[in-house]
Amino acid sequence: MHFSRNTIAAISMGMMSVAPALAGVQEDLDFIVSETVTKQLFEAALEAQRKILKGAIKNSLDESGIRVSDLDGFMDIIMEEFVEGFKVEMQERTKDIYLDLFTRSEIQGIAAFYRTDPGQALIRQSPVLMTRGASVGEAVGRTAATQLMPRVLHRIKQDGIVIDSPSVTEKLLNAFN
Repeated sequence: MHFSRNTIAAISMGMMSVAPALAGVQEDLDFIVSETVTKQLFEAALEAQRKILKGAIKNSLDESGIRVSDLDGFMDIIMEEFVEGFKVEMQERTKDIYLDLFTRSEIQGIAAFYRTDPGQALIRQSPVLMTRGASVGEAVGRTAATQLMPRVLHRIKQDGIVIDSPSVTEKLLNAFN
């Protein structure tokens, strides 16, 4: 295939015009991710789940016959080390997610919002929102779970599902209450 000089020049100019546009988006992505995919956010997420994580780690250690003198200190070390490695990888992968989900214009708009005072306030309060949301979710989840089995039993009867023995039904009710 033979290209004229004009064709090659046009392709070259086109390629050069794409690079700055992508560079601007890359700068916006770097900003968005540096502001929103943070160590503080992951620490808040882990802290919100600390009780569950601590229980799972304790069970795993107990099953292996391992005793730790200071389980809370051990948890702190695990959480600190995990967050540091996790943050860097998540920042890189989050950029790809943004590129997949948003247009260049939307990315620029998101970055512009995060540069505003309300955007910065949202970023600062995100760890608190996450922690409080998890706490509220835990309480609402407990309430929902206590209300679940009567509805499930009603649906089982309504849909004609047969459980092999009444004692199994009792076990199901007891498991969720």
